[in-house]
Amino acid sequence: MLSACLLTTAIGIVATIQQAFANVGTTCTANGNECVSLTGAYCDLDADGGAKCACAAIYKASDDGNTTCIPKNCAVGNAVASNSVCRARDSKSKCDGDVCICKPTFVLTGADDSDGCALVIGSSCAGDFDCEHIQHAVCPTIAEGCACPATFTASKDRLTCVPNKIGANCTMEGEIGSTCTNNGGECADIANSVCDISGDRSVCACPATHTEGTAQNTCIEKNCTEDTTCATSDDNAICSDKKCGCDVTFEISNSKLCQKRVIGSSCKNGGECAGIASAVCDSFICSCPATHTANAGGSQCTTKISDNAIGPAVSVILLFTCFLSTFLR
Repeated sequence: MLSACLLTTAIGIVATIQQAFANVGTTCTANGNECVSLTGAYCDLDADGGAKCACAAIYKASDDGNTTCIPKNCAVGNAVASNSVCRARDSKSKCDGDVCICKPTFVLTGADDSDGCALVIGSSCAGDFDCEHIQHAVCPTIAEGCACPATFTASKDRLTCVPNKIGANCTMEGEIGSTCTNNGGECADIANSVCDISGDRSVCACPATHTEGTAQNTCIEKNCTEDTTCATSDDNAICSDKKCGCDVTFEISNSKLCQKRVIGSSCKNGGECAGIASAVCDSFICSCPATHTANAGGSQCTTKISDNAIGPAVSVILLFTCFLSTFLR
């Protein structure tokens, strides 16, 4: 009885270890992230015999049974290391020391079928032309790097900008007082406006910290000299550079008032996400780090209990149960 129980538990432990550590050749699936633990690897969906973890163009399988990916040597056969060795493999790579790496602003994303160095949202840029390989991306400032326009959001792999919602990339005309729907985008062309859903009828409106412009197509920040001037309109508003606006960890909501930022809110440098426990600013979006997950309201990030941690714990419990059930008989 004990031997059979131990054998079953051992098989479970081995399976857990295999799932936790991918090797070159490990079976993978589209969007499955099975290869993320393997540096320099990606999921080759077109591999012979089915999708498998493979090494990027400037990497090669290690000599110890092809278990890992290691950078290719760019000095092999050359008296001096040469960029041409790397560029023959990937035009966006270079030789650094004696190994191939991606050029500055390019990275290996590890995305499915992505074996080369790529520009991503956040890569440094000097102008829009530097970001032209990222669909819909622009270069607002050198400091920000490649970024998505206001009506777009960076994809999870940061390789493209995707519309915030259906129709977000279309021109939609409106004016203050026009009928709108929550997240419908009808007020997108009215600078600084929101869709006010607090009344009987949802309409495009200026937030409490702003006042309507003369042409009914813009909202202008209210002038101020101190925070109390703005607080009379919104408790969470402050006076900055003589203009009313939301405190840095708040944003304008469709109630026309400043509300706390949550996971998914926009950000620039991370300070905007400071009110969300453990959050970071990733690709200009307040996000939870890979080791955390957002709570239901998006107000905080809590530590994940990973599958890799659960598996061994379950195995230990099963092992203890085997011994306990055997000796109590």
